[in-house]
Amino acid sequence: AVQQRSNGHWATESCSSHLHFACQSLDNNLDWIVSKSSGPWSHGTDACPTGYAFAVPANDPRNDALAKALAAVPASEAAVWLNYQAKPL
Repeated sequence: AVQQRSNGHWATESCSSHLHFACQSLDNNLDWIVSKSSGPWSHGTDACPTGYAFAVPANDPRNDALAKALAAVPASEAAVWLNYQAKPL
């Protein structure tokens, strides 16, 4: 699975690690929040509040919007799960 750090870079991570989750608004694709709960990657679909979905930024503006959301949370929460799986070649 993949995590995003506050610097906007993505990195692979063990799916069993406990991180917060990237949640994108269902109404505004530039509105991102960090979930209040943390857990393994498999818990992502249940972690986002109503009106938001566990997601992955699909372009640079969305990636920048998520990076801004990450900059607004404590450093301990500034690496989040993305709804993306890196598949081996």
